[in-house]
Amino acid sequence: MTKEEHYDAGMMEFSMAEFDKAVECYRRAVELDPNYFDAWHALGMAYLRAGKIQEAEDAKARAHMLSGHRH
Repeated sequence: MTKEEHYDAGMMEFSMAEFDKAVECYRRAVELDPNYFDAWHALGMAYLRAGKIQEAEDAKARAHMLSGHRH
């Protein structure tokens, strides 16, 4: 699967409140592309909803670091 397919699968899982499954999908996306801002951002949100606060903060920090590289 491509990073986009993993991301899309994560979005579907997130929309069904399957946050742990969404985390798995987003993790696969960022493993394929460590600079994938949207996946890091979504990963942080999924971690937050799953109650994994430290992981959410770490993903948020990575997304923030990458935010300047989106253009």
